[in-house]
Formats: sequence, structure tokens, C-alpha cells
Amino acid sequence: KEGFRRPIFDLSGTEKAEIPKREKEVERIPSIPWTYDMEFTKQKNVVHQLRHVEISKRIMGKIMAQVLSTRNKIGLSLSFSGVVVIGAVEMGLVCAAPLSSLHILLAYGLSNVLPSMIWDTIPPDQVVQSLGLSPDDILVNIDMYDAKSAARLDIVTHTLRVARSILAGFMTLTQIIQMIRLALEARNKHAEQILAGREFPSSVGVDERFFRLAGSGSDVTELSFKRYGINMLPVYFSGSARNRALVEQYSENHRIPVVWSVDEQEFAYLRQWEPMFKEKEGIWYLTTKNGEKILYIEADATPIEEALSLGKPSDDLRIMQASQAFRVLEMLCTTKVQQPPNRVVRVFLANTKKKIPLGGEGKELDLDDYIDQTKEADIVIDSSQILLEQVLEWCDSVKGAPEAEEIEDESGSGWVLSIQPIK
Repeated sequence: KEGFRRPIFDLSGTEKAEIPKREKEVERIPSIPWTYDMEFTKQKNVVHQLRHVEISKRIMGKIMAQVLSTRNKIGLSLSFSGVVVIGAVEMGLVCAAPLSSLHILLAYGLSNVLPSMIWDTIPPDQVVQSLGLSPDDILVNIDMYDAKSAARLDIVTHTLRVARSILAGFMTLTQIIQMIRLALEARNKHAEQILAGREFPSSVGVDERFFRLAGSGSDVTELSFKRYGINMLPVYFSGSARNRALVEQYSENHRIPVVWSVDEQEFAYLRQWEPMFKEKEGIWYLTTKNGEKILYIEADATPIEEALSLGKPSDDLRIMQASQAFRVLEMLCTTKVQQPPNRVVRVFLANTKKKIPLGGEGKELDLDDYIDQTKEADIVIDSSQILLEQVLEWCDSVKGAPEAEEIEDESGSGWVLSIQPIK
């Protein structure tokens, strides 16, 4: 305590009293969050709304990509060209010298594209006047025709006007129906992508994020997502029922991406991970106080819904799969993200006494020894140790008590046999 005492000064002001030296420099204990909800910045309602806006823009982009597909462009161009050509022919019939007035024919055809969609027409004389010309010099004088010729001309021009309006109206109606259909398809496809875990997450309002490899399912991951929300990105096996359950609960009616999924046999394939990094400015790191960016990846290999099976090996997420994911994510964050990470932290949660086959006949190694030799994780958490300690503490508490009695595991669960070899 002497080393932390405040300095003492002589009241005369002529000299300082000696300050006792510390025997050993002691570093200040770093601050840690008191509760889990202090680990990340709380999401404000306005940020939540901005995220919905970003998702809406994403869906609209998918709609426009389909609307402006090559097939739709060709159909729209042909319909548009047909309306213009019919209008030009219509104008040519009432033009005194059509071959020398092609620009007037084209102007009439283009001017009547939109009016044709609602069965309306801009008269030829107005189009001519808009070009600064005199209708008397350009258009035929219908009064010089006999009644029969005038009637025929009127019938033909009227027929062309109707055909133009039918084509334009059909084009408009078709495009409206097409837009509605494509909008529904894009919305449904977006929802399917989210359910399948193949829609890349939004970074709006996210200042930090870490990965959690959850295999086919993970109890701790579901608890963590409830606490941390979109600051954590769970990665499940494709087709996992727990994946869909998490999406149903937190995706807000299949709008917000909350998970990613990878084929169980393709953890090392870039095509499984690369679509996640469509945004070069995406947020994938934790940030330290000095501004370092940490690519933080956790892997949970504990058996789903079998946390009490202390000695039971897990066949869910394997260390080889986690290792492949660690390497692929580090490579993609280095090459696809605007700022590469300063450090990578890999955490592996599993029963460390699980046996890892080494390839030779009958040769195997404990998981903790395997990781220690291969350096495939930076932090290893033994999932069975805490549970086992609690069981042994309970055993010590009741040992010797009058009501304590020896029991046998008659349920067939194998819990007693599981504990015996590892206690």
C-alpha cells in the first residue's frame, strides 16, 4: 500500500519528503463490462429504421435487375419501336411530302408514345407547330379530296391510331403486371435467401461484429444472439433446423439477414463464403481502445442439446472444419474488405478430451494436445470442465449426509459412465 500513497510535501515548501518506491510496477487492471448489454453500442430506433431502408433498397435493386434483364429490354424496345413506327406511318398519310419530312414523322411518333398509353393523341398540326413550321405548308388539305378519298384517309388514320393505342396500352399493362410479379418474386427470393442463410448481412448501424461457427446447432449461440443481436454473425451448416428457428425469431418477417450458412462438406470452398463480402466497407471486426481491428472468430463444437453428456464425443463441428473456416475468413477479410484486420483471434469451445484420429491405425490425440501442437486456435475453452466441477462439488456436498445413497444409472443415458473416466 505504501507504493500507492499520495506524495507528502514539507509544509515549509523548501524540500519534498521522499516518496516510497514500489517494489514492483503493477499494471492497472483493464476495465471490463459489468453486464453483457454493455459490450456493444445499443441500437437506436433511427438506426433500426435506416437498416430497413437499406434492405428495401437492396430488394428494389433485385427487382430492377430482373426488370432490366435482356429479355425484358428486348420486349420493351420492340413495343416502343412499334408505337413510334405506327405513329410515323399515320403522320405520313396526312403529310404532303412525307419522304422529305422524315423528321416530322419521327417527331409525331415520339410525341404520341405516352398519350397512346391512355388512348389519347396529340394532333398532327400541334406537332408541326411545335417544330416552328406552318401546318398549311406541311399537311395535306383535306378539303381538296373528294368525299370518298377523305373518308378512306380518315378510316386508315383512325385505324392506325387505334392500333397504336392498343399496342401502347398493352405494353403499359404488361409492364405494370411484370413489375408486380417481379416485385413479389424478388421479395420471396429475398426471404428464401434469408431462410437459407445466404443473404449477406447489413452493416448499417453496426460498428463491431464477430463470427460464431455453430455447426448444426448451438445452445450458447442462441443465447449469445439474444444478447448481442446483429453484432454477432452465426454460421450454421446448410439446412440446419436451428438456423431456420433463429431466422424465424429474429429476421423481422424474413427481411433482415441474421445468419450465414455453409455446406458441411465445403468449409474450405471460397464459393461458400465469398458472397458474404459483397460490401467492401462491411463491418467484420471488433475494435480495441487503440483502434486496432480484430477479426474475432468463435467456434462452438459442443453437442447440441446434450450439454450434460460430459464424456460423449461430439460429431457436430470438427476442429478441421473450424480450422478451414478460420483460414478462409482471414484470407477474405484481407483481400475483400477495405481494411485488413490487425490481428486474428480464434476461439474454440469443445470437450478437450475428445479424441482426434491422426490417420495412422489406432493413433489418436486428445483435442487439447492436438490444438497445442497444430496451433489451430488461440483460445481453447473446455466445455466439460465447468459442468464437471459443479457435479463434483455437489457430490462433495452430499457425501456423508445421512440421506445420501449410492445410485445406479438406470436411465440408459450413460451420464455416470461418461463422468467416471474423466473425473
